[in-house]
Amino acid sequence: MRISDIWKFRHMPEEERVKKLISVAELKPQLISRFTKGWEGWFLLKAREAQIIPEGDWSTWVINAGRGFGKTRTGAETVNYMAMTGQAKRIALIGRSAADIRDVIVEGESGILACAHEKDMPQYKASLRRLVWPNGSVATTFSAEEPGSLRGPQHDFAWCDEFAAWSNPEDVWSNLGFGLRLGKKPRAIITTTPRPIPLLKKLIASPSSVVSRGSTLENRANLAPDFTDKVLAEYGNSRIGKQEIFGEVLEDTDGALWNDADIELAHGVFAMRDCAISHVIVAVDPCVTNAYESDECGIVVVGRGDDGRAYILADRTMSGKPAEWANEAIKAFKEFGASYILAESNQGGELVKSVLKQVDTYVPVQLIFSSEGKAHRAEPVSAAFQTGKVGMNPNLTALSKQMRSWIPYTNMKSPDRLDAMVHGVTELIINRDIELPYTQFMEFQRGRRL
Repeated sequence: MRISDIWKFRHMPEEERVKKLISVAELKPQLISRFTKGWEGWFLLKAREAQIIPEGDWSTWVINAGRGFGKTRTGAETVNYMAMTGQAKRIALIGRSAADIRDVIVEGESGILACAHEKDMPQYKASLRRLVWPNGSVATTFSAEEPGSLRGPQHDFAWCDEFAAWSNPEDVWSNLGFGLRLGKKPRAIITTTPRPIPLLKKLIASPSSVVSRGSTLENRANLAPDFTDKVLAEYGNSRIGKQEIFGEVLEDTDGALWNDADIELAHGVFAMRDCAISHVIVAVDPCVTNAYESDECGIVVVGRGDDGRAYILADRTMSGKPAEWANEAIKAFKEFGASYILAESNQGGELVKSVLKQVDTYVPVQLIFSSEGKAHRAEPVSAAFQTGKVGMNPNLTALSKQMRSWIPYTNMKSPDRLDAMVHGVTELIINRDIELPYTQFMEFQRGRRL
C-alpha cells in the first residue's frame, strides 16, 4: 500500500479506519499494534497532510513551519520509514550541534528511537555516531558545527534538522550535496523554523524542491492546553510571531542598517575564526534615562582578534535593579578575562561606574564620550559587518533580532543590546582605525564559497 492511499480513509473514525486499512493491506488482526506505534501507524492514521511524504520527482523536501508544528516527529518517522522499507540504506542525520542530534533527533521525545516500533528499533551506537536498523540500514550523525565531517561519506538520504539555525549552512549543504550520490534517487528532508537566510530561500524556490508549510496552531491537540493562547497573546501580531508561530519567511526590514545577509556573513566569520582573541571588553548600555523604551541593561562581550576583526562573543543583557545588572556585567568580565568594562559617559556612564564599583571596587571601568548620535555611531559598525570585519556568535538571536528591526533616523528608539554592541565594536576596531586587508577579506569570501 502506498502512503498516499490513506487519504481514501481520512474521513472515517479512527477505529473504522484501522479495520479498513488492515483489510486492504491484508494484515492479520494481531498486527494492529503496528498501526499504533511505528511508521505505519504514523503515516496511515496520525499524520496531517503536510507531514506526509510528497509524491513526485523531488530532491529536497522542505518542511518550513512554526515551532511545535511536529517537524521533528515528521523527520523521525520519515527516516524510520525510509530505513525499514529499504529505500534508504545510508542516511545522514545533521543537526545544529552534537547535543541537538543526541537530545532531539535520536533520543528526543519525538526522535527516531521514540517513534520506532519495538520490532523495527534501530541500535544506537553513540560512540560511532551511528544507528543501525534490523534490516541493515545505517544512519550516521553529523554536527552542522563541523561541515568538514561530511567530506567523503556517501549517502542516499539525509535529514537536516533546524536548518535555518545552522551557523554555516552553505558549507554544510555543499559538503552534503557532494556526498548525496548513492541509490537511484538521493533525497534530503529539511525541517526548520524559518529564517530569511539566502540558502533557505534558494532551496524553497528551487524546481527540484517541494515545500510543506504549517503553523504551531495545527498541532494544538498535542501541545499544552494554554500554550498556543499564551504565544498568540504575546507574539501573534509581531514579526517574530509570524516567523516562529506561523512559519513565514520574513524579508529584510526596509531601512534597517543590518539585513540577513550581513548577519549571516558575521556568523560565517565567527565560525571560521582561526585566531587568538587578544583583547576583550564588556560593553554596557544601561537604562538610566527616560529616553529608553526598554528596561533592560545592554551587556555585550566583544573581543578583538589577532586578525584585526571584532568578535561578538556573548550577550548578557538583562532586566533588573542596578546591583543585579552590575553583578552580571562583572560576572561576564571575569568569565571572558576582559580588560575593562566600557560605558558611555554622556548616557549615565558615571552612574554605571559608581554602581559597578559598589559591587567590585577593583573592577576597571572605562568611560567614553560620544559626540555623535546613535545612528551615526551605528553606521560604520554596520559597514564593518558588510565587509567581513565582524564575527558574531550565531546563538545571539535576541541581538540579531534587534539589529534586523532597528531603523535609524526614525522615532524608533535604539535598543539596548544593539547599543552595547555598537559601543564595543566601535571601541575595538572603529576608533582604532584597524583595516582588514582587502586580499584577506577576499580569501575569506572564497573560503566560504568552497
